[in-house]
Amino acid sequence: VRALRKRLAVATTRIKRLEQAQQADQALRESEERYRRLFEDDLTGDYLATVDGQIRDCNPAFVAILGFQSRKEALRTNLRALHAEEADYAAFIGALRERGKLEHYECVRQRRDGVRIHAVENAVVVADSRGEIDHIRGYLFDNTAAKKAEHALRDAEARYRGLIEFLPDAVS
Repeated sequence: VRALRKRLAVATTRIKRLEQAQQADQALRESEERYRRLFEDDLTGDYLATVDGQIRDCNPAFVAILGFQSRKEALRTNLRALHAEEADYAAFIGALRERGKLEHYECVRQRRDGVRIHAVENAVVVADSRGEIDHIRGYLFDNTAAKKAEHALRDAEARYRGLIEFLPDAVS
Protein backbone atom coordinates (compact mmCIF):
# COMPACT_ATOMS: atom_id res chain seq x y z
CA VAL A 1 0.00 0.00 0.00
CA ARG A 2 2.85 2.37 0.86
CA ALA A 3 4.50 1.73 -2.47
CA LEU A 4 1.21 2.38 -4.27
CA ARG A 5 0.66 5.61 -2.31
CA LYS A 6 4.17 6.71 -3.17
CA ARG A 7 3.60 5.93 -6.85
CA LEU A 8 0.27 7.72 -6.72
CA ALA A 9 1.92 10.80 -5.15
CA VAL A 10 4.64 10.78 -7.84
CA ALA A 11 2.04 10.35 -10.57
CA THR A 12 -0.12 13.14 -9.09
CA THR A 13 2.90 15.45 -8.96
CA ARG A 14 3.72 14.64 -12.60
CA ILE A 15 0.12 15.27 -13.63
CA LYS A 16 0.14 18.65 -11.86
CA ARG A 17 3.41 19.56 -13.59
CA LEU A 18 1.98 18.50 -16.94
CA GLU A 19 -1.16 20.55 -16.32
CA GLN A 20 0.96 23.56 -15.38
CA ALA A 21 3.11 23.09 -18.48
CA GLN A 22 -0.02 22.82 -20.63
CA GLN A 23 -1.46 25.98 -19.05
CA ALA A 24 1.83 27.82 -19.60
CA ASP A 25 1.93 26.58 -23.20
CA GLN A 26 -1.66 27.70 -23.77
CA ALA A 27 -0.91 31.13 -22.23
CA LEU A 28 2.15 31.46 -24.47
CA ARG A 29 0.12 30.56 -27.59
CA GLU A 30 -2.55 33.10 -26.62
CA SER A 31 0.08 35.77 -26.02
CA GLU A 32 1.75 35.03 -29.36
CA GLU A 33 -1.63 35.24 -31.09
CA ARG A 34 -2.39 38.62 -29.46
CA TYR A 35 0.93 40.07 -30.60
CA ARG A 36 0.58 38.55 -34.06
CA ARG A 37 -2.86 40.16 -34.39
CA LEU A 38 -1.43 43.46 -33.15
CA PHE A 39 1.24 43.28 -35.87
CA GLU A 40 -1.14 42.11 -38.59
CA ASP A 41 -3.94 44.58 -37.79
CA ASP A 42 -1.76 47.65 -37.23
CA LEU A 43 -2.60 50.47 -39.64
CA THR A 44 1.01 51.63 -39.78
CA GLY A 45 3.39 49.80 -42.08
CA ASP A 46 5.50 47.71 -39.72
CA TYR A 47 8.70 45.97 -40.78
CA LEU A 48 11.85 44.27 -39.57
CA ALA A 49 14.95 44.68 -41.71
CA THR A 50 18.68 44.11 -41.58
CA VAL A 51 21.00 47.11 -41.60
CA ASP A 52 21.82 46.42 -45.25
CA GLY A 53 18.11 46.73 -46.05
CA GLN A 54 16.91 43.14 -46.39
CA ILE A 55 13.29 43.05 -45.22
CA ARG A 56 12.83 40.12 -42.82
CA ASP A 57 9.16 40.64 -42.01
CA CYS A 58 6.38 43.11 -42.66
CA ASN A 59 2.67 43.51 -42.04
CA PRO A 60 -0.21 43.96 -44.53
CA ALA A 61 -0.23 47.75 -44.05
CA PHE A 62 3.43 47.93 -45.15
CA VAL A 63 2.55 45.88 -48.23
CA ALA A 64 -0.36 48.22 -49.08
CA ILE A 65 1.39 51.54 -48.33
CA LEU A 66 4.37 50.68 -50.51
CA GLY A 67 2.33 49.17 -53.33
CA PHE A 68 3.41 45.55 -53.19
CA GLN A 69 1.20 42.82 -54.61
CA SER A 70 1.98 40.53 -51.68
CA ARG A 71 4.01 40.13 -48.51
CA LYS A 72 6.19 37.66 -50.40
CA GLU A 73 7.07 40.36 -52.95
CA ALA A 74 7.89 42.81 -50.15
CA LEU A 75 10.23 40.29 -48.51
CA ARG A 76 12.17 40.00 -51.78
CA THR A 77 12.75 43.77 -51.81
CA ASN A 78 15.52 45.76 -50.21
CA LEU A 79 14.67 48.90 -48.20
CA ARG A 80 17.18 50.81 -50.32
CA ALA A 81 14.82 50.43 -53.28
CA LEU A 82 12.04 52.07 -51.27
CA HIS A 83 14.00 55.27 -50.66
CA ALA A 84 13.54 57.95 -53.29
CA GLU A 85 17.29 58.60 -53.52
CA GLU A 86 20.27 56.36 -52.65
CA ALA A 87 21.60 59.07 -50.34
CA ASP A 88 18.30 58.97 -48.40
CA TYR A 89 18.97 55.41 -47.24
CA ALA A 90 22.51 56.30 -46.17
CA ALA A 91 21.18 59.28 -44.21
CA PHE A 92 18.49 57.09 -42.61
CA ILE A 93 21.02 54.45 -41.49
CA GLY A 94 23.49 57.12 -40.36
CA ALA A 95 20.85 58.78 -38.18
CA LEU A 96 19.86 55.40 -36.74
CA ARG A 97 23.48 54.54 -35.93
CA GLU A 98 23.96 57.90 -34.25
CA ARG A 99 20.72 58.04 -32.22
CA GLY A 100 19.60 54.43 -31.92
CA LYS A 101 16.07 55.41 -32.86
CA LEU A 102 14.20 57.90 -34.99
CA GLU A 103 10.86 59.40 -34.06
CA HIS A 104 8.59 61.24 -36.48
CA TYR A 105 11.25 60.95 -39.20
CA GLU A 106 9.83 62.65 -42.29
CA CYS A 107 11.06 61.22 -45.54
CA VAL A 108 10.16 60.45 -49.12
CA ARG A 109 9.67 56.80 -50.00
CA GLN A 110 9.22 55.31 -53.42
CA ARG A 111 6.46 52.77 -53.92
CA ARG A 112 6.97 49.72 -56.12
CA ASP A 113 5.12 51.50 -58.95
CA GLY A 114 7.59 54.40 -58.80
CA VAL A 115 5.17 56.84 -57.15
CA ARG A 116 6.85 58.87 -54.43
CA ILE A 117 5.04 59.27 -51.13
CA HIS A 118 5.71 61.37 -48.08
CA ALA A 119 6.11 59.11 -45.07
CA VAL A 120 6.52 59.63 -41.37
CA GLU A 121 8.55 56.86 -39.81
CA ASN A 122 9.60 55.68 -36.39
CA ALA A 123 12.54 53.26 -36.40
CA VAL A 124 14.44 51.52 -33.63
CA VAL A 125 17.79 49.75 -33.73
CA VAL A 126 17.91 46.29 -32.15
CA ALA A 127 21.52 45.55 -31.23
CA ASP A 128 23.28 42.21 -30.87
CA SER A 129 25.46 41.19 -27.92
CA ARG A 130 28.42 43.18 -29.35
CA GLY A 131 26.36 46.35 -29.65
CA GLU A 132 26.18 46.12 -33.45
CA ILE A 133 22.90 46.62 -35.29
CA ASP A 134 21.21 43.24 -35.60
CA HIS A 135 18.07 44.59 -37.22
CA ILE A 136 15.78 47.58 -37.50
CA ARG A 137 12.16 47.72 -36.38
CA GLY A 138 10.31 50.32 -38.39
CA TYR A 139 6.82 51.78 -38.37
CA LEU A 140 5.69 54.16 -41.09
CA PHE A 141 2.57 55.78 -42.44
CA ASP A 142 1.75 57.58 -45.66
CA ASN A 143 1.54 61.32 -45.00
CA THR A 144 1.20 62.34 -48.66
CA ALA A 145 -2.32 63.79 -48.38
CA ALA A 146 -1.31 66.03 -45.47
CA LYS A 147 1.82 67.20 -47.32
CA LYS A 148 -0.22 68.04 -50.44
CA ALA A 149 -2.72 69.98 -48.32
CA GLU A 150 0.16 71.83 -46.62
CA HIS A 151 1.66 72.80 -50.01
CA ALA A 152 -1.75 73.87 -51.35
CA LEU A 153 -2.25 76.08 -48.30
CA ARG A 154 1.19 77.68 -48.76
CA ASP A 155 0.46 78.30 -52.45
CA ALA A 156 -2.91 79.87 -51.63
CA GLU A 157 -1.33 82.09 -48.97
CA ALA A 158 1.32 83.25 -51.46
CA ARG A 159 -1.36 84.05 -54.07
CA TYR A 160 -3.44 86.00 -51.56
CA ARG A 161 -0.37 87.83 -50.27
CA GLY A 162 0.47 88.82 -53.85
CA LEU A 163 -3.11 89.96 -54.42
CA ILE A 164 -3.10 92.07 -51.25
CA GLU A 165 0.22 93.63 -52.23
CA PHE A 166 -1.09 94.35 -55.76
CA LEU A 167 -4.41 95.93 -54.63
CA PRO A 168 -3.01 99.30 -53.42
CA ASP A 169 -1.29 99.82 -56.79
CA ALA A 170 -4.45 98.85 -58.71
CA VAL A 171 -6.63 101.27 -56.72
CA SER A 172 -4.32 104.30 -57.18
